Amino acid sequence: MIKIEFKHIPFIWINVCFDQLVASQKKVKVLYIILTSFVDKQKPTLDRCFSPLPIVSPEAYTHVTWEEPIFSDNSGEEVRIRRSHVPGLFPQGIAEVTYIAYDASGNNNTCTLRINVIRKTHFQYCQTG
Repeated sequence: MIKIEFKHIPFIWINVCFDQLVASQKKVKVLYIILTSFVDKQKPTLDRCFSPLPIVSPEAYTHVTWEEPIFSDNSGEEVRIRRSHVPGLFPQGIAEVTYIAYDASGNNNTCTLRINVIRKTHFQYCQTG
């Protein structure tokens, strides 16, 4: 028996098998296809998730950017990503930005970034003496 495995169609593997049978001294080639399905229960992999460094600013709102998280999936397909915020203006204080990646089976994984905008205070130095 020769077994050839083709690339999968989303969540179905196609195995094509060739058998050689001997019947009355004649060789007969038989081709049959076995469809094997499976259920994907593995969530997408979080490959990169880094919060930006704290930002110091005297302004009430500061422009903040960050490297977007990277996700991948065991199926090899792209994941669908939703996020709670986009880079832009953030007020002083701490905010959480959440990214959720979904695969075709509905499995998901989350990356939460911490955005920290710190108020810059101005000090006046006095000379003594």
